[in-house]
Amino acid sequence: MLEFRMQGGYQGYAVKYSPFFDNRLAVAASANYGLVGNGRLFVLELTPNGIQCLKWYPTQDALYDVAHSEVHSNHLLTSSGDGSLRLYDASLDPQYPIATFQEHTREAFSCSWNLTSKATFASSSWDGNVKIWNPERQQSLLTLPTHSCTYSTQWSPHTDGLLSASSKSLGSSHTSFSK
Repeated sequence: MLEFRMQGGYQGYAVKYSPFFDNRLAVAASANYGLVGNGRLFVLELTPNGIQCLKWYPTQDALYDVAHSEVHSNHLLTSSGDGSLRLYDASLDPQYPIATFQEHTREAFSCSWNLTSKATFASSSWDGNVKIWNPERQQSLLTLPTHSCTYSTQWSPHTDGLLSASSKSLGSSHTSFSK
């Protein structure tokens, strides 16, 4: 079994394979188990010599999720403890995001690229909202209130516009679907 050990006390929160490269994956990581501290986005490649780190991007807050663009082979989206979403281009040298999306008022815990229309992505947050975005706009296209801490959102791979979200409120958890 192959493994990649992150230096500096980082722990992986999410790992996703690239839809364009069969040997590339991305890892969203956080220091101190995501409770306090920095994050890192790792771009890794599976090689005959094991897992190699192609690039890594430092962040000032924990990273909780990562999604590959369904349109651009080198674009990666992260969700962060400061409520932001950041878009990176792994083909560029700077370690800075090419776009930042900031509307969530609490931790952005999930991000998901639309697998059918490919022009949008979704984010969920502990602020009780799921937001729909287009990477070419700084403002969200739509806000869907869940009224509770929302840990995960995912687009349907088969039906355009169908989105699920997993939320937890006091004493219960539920999954919602929106179209």
